[in-house]
Amino acid sequence: KFNDTNVILSDNDVSMVASINLMEIINKMGISESELPVDQKMMFNTAMSSIDGKSLGFKIEGNHKFFFVPENSEENGAVFLVGEIINKATFEKTVKSALDVSVKEKNEINFMYSELDEFKLTIANNAENFIAGISLNNDFTEQKIISYFENSNNSEKTDMSLKKYLEREDDFSYY
Repeated sequence: KFNDTNVILSDNDVSMVASINLMEIINKMGISESELPVDQKMMFNTAMSSIDGKSLGFKIEGNHKFFFVPENSEENGAVFLVGEIINKATFEKTVKSALDVSVKEKNEINFMYSELDEFKLTIANNAENFIAGISLNNDFTEQKIISYFENSNNSEKTDMSLKKYLEREDDFSYY
């Protein structure tokens, strides 16, 4: 099965993993019970009601794992995020409306590219999943993403502490 855990375990070069449950952290902030003025609470609640998986096209609820992979013999690396697509058309529309992207298809994977100052963002997806990577080098990020789509069912890592960490469901943690 394609998921963030299998993608992370398929790469022997992963050097850091962080996990965040953004929606749970926001809920624990208790904005609704805070001393904010009513109009600010209403604006916050309106914004939060529009941030859901159905309207964005991808699963936002639950834990999301970011991981860093250095590029061998280079002063570069990439941070990746793996996600689940709920509706492919809505997902692609969300990305295209939020970012100025160029699009191309390669190896039956849809790639979207955007530049954020000197960093290059690559978002690739098939019908069910996406992988986002940010790096100084699109070629490195693209090669890694293709390998993740092709090899995510082949767990190379046998690091039991990493496997145990990836099972955790904390609001925020890192390995």
